[in-house]
Amino acid sequence: MPGIAGSISLVPDLPQQPGVVSRLTQSLMHEHCYSVQQIPCPQDGVAVIVNPGIDPLICGVSQDAGMGVSLGFYGEFHDPPCHAAQNGDEIAAILLRKYLEQEDRFPFSLDGSYVIFVADARRKKYLLFNDYYASRPVFYGMQDGRFYFSPEAKGVARMPGFNAAVDHDAMVTFLVCSSLVGEHTFYKNVKPLLPGTILTISDGRLTRSKSSQYAPCTPAIDRGEAYYRENLDALLLKSVEKQLRNVDKVFVPLSGGIDSRAIAGCVQRITGNGLHTVSWGVNENVPGSDTVVARQVADFLHADHHFARRESEHFQRDIGEMIYRIDGLNTDPASHSSELSIMRRIRGEFGALYVLRGEECFGHADEPQCDSEALGQWGIAPLSDHLRVESLLNPSRLPELREHSAQIIQGLTDSCPCVDITDRRDYFYFAVRLFHYHSRSAYCKRTVIDVRNPWLDRELLEFLAVLPAHYRIDREFYKRSVAALFPELMAIPPATRNSLENWSQIVQKDAAIQRFLRTHLIERPNSLYEILNPDAVRALLEQAVQPGGVRSSFKQRTMTATKNFLRTRTPELYRSLKPKLMTRIKTKEIRGEELLFRILILKLWCDQFVDGHAMPGDFQLN
Repeated sequence: MPGIAGSISLVPDLPQQPGVVSRLTQSLMHEHCYSVQQIPCPQDGVAVIVNPGIDPLICGVSQDAGMGVSLGFYGEFHDPPCHAAQNGDEIAAILLRKYLEQEDRFPFSLDGSYVIFVADARRKKYLLFNDYYASRPVFYGMQDGRFYFSPEAKGVARMPGFNAAVDHDAMVTFLVCSSLVGEHTFYKNVKPLLPGTILTISDGRLTRSKSSQYAPCTPAIDRGEAYYRENLDALLLKSVEKQLRNVDKVFVPLSGGIDSRAIAGCVQRITGNGLHTVSWGVNENVPGSDTVVARQVADFLHADHHFARRESEHFQRDIGEMIYRIDGLNTDPASHSSELSIMRRIRGEFGALYVLRGEECFGHADEPQCDSEALGQWGIAPLSDHLRVESLLNPSRLPELREHSAQIIQGLTDSCPCVDITDRRDYFYFAVRLFHYHSRSAYCKRTVIDVRNPWLDRELLEFLAVLPAHYRIDREFYKRSVAALFPELMAIPPATRNSLENWSQIVQKDAAIQRFLRTHLIERPNSLYEILNPDAVRALLEQAVQPGGVRSSFKQRTMTATKNFLRTRTPELYRSLKPKLMTRIKTKEIRGEELLFRILILKLWCDQFVDGHAMPGDFQLN
């Protein structure tokens, strides 16, 4: 994965390990176009940039030898001096001058998508910090007097002598939530760098501080929809314009929804022509589907449109490589197993270097009534909420895993700085879905092509943080705003169906995938089965491959029907009962094939990184 990796000695006179640069980069060289650039450091530190070879502006190093300060970065910056630079080293020089002027204030002054490393010998200090939403991942850990960091968790865990013990509690969180929560990876001793975080190493000590925090706070005064719409319209256009460089190489993925077409509309309005779009799915033949609507949108905008087919027939080929690249930290390797190969096609065949994708950060859900519901809207729940998941776990480990799962979710709710329940819901979305799920999705794509997210622009998020909560209910305000900004474009009906694989039917009918699942989940157990109940996993698989798949339990169906009846027939009673009953009555279940895929990802991750059944070279330089 492109990014910055390094090793810093925390103990005086502790020598660097032999071959440390090759060790730091061994797991990261995923494509032939990658290169390595070293950042000058004092004797107690080593740092390198793995450059993806996408854009000469995306990585750079600068050093002031006289001052004893050097700086390296990976990412992009949105101020005019950086846009005027000819290469990444020029940008690094601009950033270094800023650092020398501002020193500790430097991380607060930047706007962009980045990771920056500073080695300051004169102050005997190192800095490692990221942007406001941690768009470019960093993982870190300490072992035997050394601090390690890398854009991939395995880049830390595979350093010599590092204690790469597995975090079973994180695995349970993954099974329940489809991604992680808080400062967890699948390694107990490796943490992700949270958004807007500054790590400082000085005198052998590591300290953390914050440069920013997304904390929605509904203001006391509502300025009216006209005021907020005018501001939002300007910010949508500005956020896209910030990220439009080398327009001929920019592609907008169209999904059939409103986010992607709004970004495409902004690109066309800013550039006037030359819009490139792409969609991907199983086919373009289903009326009303996202791929069909995407082509209608592209035709309306006179875009150069391309279609890439999702190839579920290569599931077995693709899943392992995607797990390897993102350390198995979300469910994309199974549910979206084609996306890495699609990114290669978009770059190699269609000629793109960048994609502009939108994230649904405008409040796309109903107003919640309590924290449990606010978390549940994003699939975040403790283990005790999911009886089916509990049944798959080792009974002897269940009490401990249940307790720790509750502690992890409680830690998330306790950390929320917001008061209003909608503000809290949007904080949870940012802290879990954006940081742990969507950033990993972009991370995988960035191993091939650079991903930019205009709807996560800093100024736009700052605007959303002070937008009154009722404008963030079910995206209605956002929908009205983009409809006014692009009336004819938004008049094209949104997709009513998707063109994704029907994995439930594929699991029931595809003999090859059934063999693959049986081989890995039943016939070849590994260390994952320390926490799994093999008989329950076998039973779930046998149900999933039968016609009709895995049905909800009678209790689940009854409770769901009761909940829906109360919500529609007696809404006032429902609202009053919900906060009291939400933690007692569970009305959600994870689909059978989806749960199998989550187990499969964990199983293959253990094969790759714990049990050693797969080697690094198996998933590199294809």
